[in-house]
Amino acid sequence: MKAGRMNRIDEDIRSGRVAGLYLLYGEEEYLRAYHVNRLKKAVFPEEDQMNTKIWKDEEFDEDEFCRQALTLPFFAEHRLLIVQNSGLFKKGGAELADFLPSVPQETIIVFSEAEVDARNRLFRLFKTQGVAQEYKRLNSKGMEDWILAYLGRHGRQIQRSALNLFTERTGSDMRQVRQEMEKLIDYTQGLDAIRLEDVRAVTTEHLETKIYMMIGEMSSHRQAEALERYHELLAMKEPPLKILVVMGRHFETLIRIKEMRERGMGQSSIAEQMGMKEYSVKKSLSQVAGVSMEDLQHAMEMCVQADEDIKMGRIRDVLAVETVIVQLSSG
Repeated sequence: MKAGRMNRIDEDIRSGRVAGLYLLYGEEEYLRAYHVNRLKKAVFPEEDQMNTKIWKDEEFDEDEFCRQALTLPFFAEHRLLIVQNSGLFKKGGAELADFLPSVPQETIIVFSEAEVDARNRLFRLFKTQGVAQEYKRLNSKGMEDWILAYLGRHGRQIQRSALNLFTERTGSDMRQVRQEMEKLIDYTQGLDAIRLEDVRAVTTEHLETKIYMMIGEMSSHRQAEALERYHELLAMKEPPLKILVVMGRHFETLIRIKEMRERGMGQSSIAEQMGMKEYSVKKSLSQVAGVSMEDLQHAMEMCVQADEDIKMGRIRDVLAVETVIVQLSSG
């Protein structure tokens, strides 16, 4: 979904007709959490712990959930059950799909899941008999629109150059972007417009930006500088596996961009296809200009292999990532 566009959940809340089954799914965790909270407040404007039960991740117990679902509300119109990341919409869930049609209409059930399988029986039940709302990561245009709308609600405009720097520094994690916006709003009290110097003074570079800079050092065969950036990330308590995942994702992006360029697509067309800003595409094109497709694919394969080696216990995570950096930055 795009920020600012009313979805089915917004419509239900606005109309006051909340459904019995909701599934919020997709990679944009911030928006899922936002709408789960909105549903919670729509059902119970004031906190009602007696009639609300929440399960998170491995806490979920299917037997307890079924007991709670069949329990009528206590001195209230509804009972609200919220389940986060059960994993049942990707694998399993058949027994729950059989059970849910028997749940009293007073019980409202909300699942929030990062991943689903459209063939899953439980997913199909929510799709046909409830509300299944997908939350994709915002593309660059959607992120800009959301930032502008958020700042506007707080009486702030932002210069184009400042917005470009802000999005480059803060990345695509909406939760982190909002935190950085709140810092900017506090910093610019009494001002109407946020300037480039305000962004430089307040915002910090997010993890992806730091890793992309490290990859730039690797691509230029500046091994000492790349390792220095890696050790800085470790000093900031960033998990090596997380660094490796971002590295792999970045190489995958570079491969796609290079493929499009080799098919004759221009910067603006690539940016539109990838959901990126043109200047970000320009940076990526300059990064892959002297790199063969085979080398990019090899780099991504190294990240995948290192990820597997770490998870299988063949090598420590810190050393595995360092080995990838050393090998890819060797002249």
